[in-house]
Parts: sequence; structure tokens; C-alpha cells
Amino acid sequence: MAKPDISVTLDKPKEFRDLRERFAKANRTLKGEPVQKVLRHFAVAAADFMREALHKGRGFPPLHPLTVHLKQHNRPLIETGAMEDAITAWQKGDRWVAGIPASATGSNGQSLADIANIHENGAHVPVTPAMRGFFARNGFPLKDSTRFLRIPKRPFRRPAEERLEKYVDDNLDTVMEAVLESLTEG
Repeated sequence: MAKPDISVTLDKPKEFRDLRERFAKANRTLKGEPVQKVLRHFAVAAADFMREALHKGRGFPPLHPLTVHLKQHNRPLIETGAMEDAITAWQKGDRWVAGIPASATGSNGQSLADIANIHENGAHVPVTPAMRGFFARNGFPLKDSTRFLRIPKRPFRRPAEERLEKYVDDNLDTVMEAVLESLTEG
């Protein structure tokens, strides 16, 4: 089974109910290449919004003291910058997608999309004997009753989607006009 991307998909935006009619009009007005330019513009914006949300981390729960100790800072989701650097926009068929491709990996070979999905949605990780030893060696012994560690949600895709919805609503007509103008000038 192929690993999923973590992404915002831009085709005929299902997420943007209020924009369906305007987008349908844009599709009728701009066919083929021009509509792809419009979609690409918004996908690039979505990628920027995701990077910004990841970097700012507003409203994220604080890191566990062991995590702060190991990272030597208290900024959630920022370790090496690999996840932030992996955020991009790409074409998938006749859709444009923004996010972290399933193929993106960190320096240790771990899937960055998998890591991003864990942070986006949170997770409960079963405690193993090796984890118990790791926590104990680092001065944070786990209680015998601890069976799972909870990774809290630290969403960055959802805030980017919300921001993108407003951005598309505010800018769709302007972007369409600019694309049409570039066609008449070319």
C-alpha cells in the first residue's frame, strides 16, 4: 500500500463549498493550461501557509520536558527543518496538491509524511521496554502503569486550509484576471 501524502488538494475544491460556483465559472472561463496556472498559484500559497503554520506553531501544546532536554529548545515541530523543507506544491493528474509528498524522507530514512500525520492528528504510542530504558537513562523514568505515550495534536495543515479558503475567496477573481491578462499579452 502506498503511503499517503499529507496535503491540501486543489481541484474543484470540495472543502470550499461557498466557492464551488465561482470555481466552476473559472473552469468554464479558463480551460486547460490557464486553469492549471490558477490552481498552481493557490497550491504554492497553500504550501507557504503550511510552512508558516508549522514554523509559528501557535496554540500547540508545550513539549514534554524530556523533549525540551533532548532538543535543547522548546519549539514544537522544529528539529532539523526537514519537514518544513519538504513542504511543496506539485501537480497530481489535473489537480494541484500542497503538502509533504509521501516520498519525502528525513536524514534517518523516516517518512516525513508519516511524521507530519502523527503531529497533525496526534497519536498514542505503545510503551516498549526500550522506551522505558530510554526515558529512565535520560532522567524521566516512566511509571509502571504507563502503557502509552500520548503525542498531542499539533495541526499545521488544517490552519493552512482555513487560511487558504479565505485567500482563495479573496483572490480568485484577481488571479483569474492576471492569468487572462498574461494570455492576451503573450
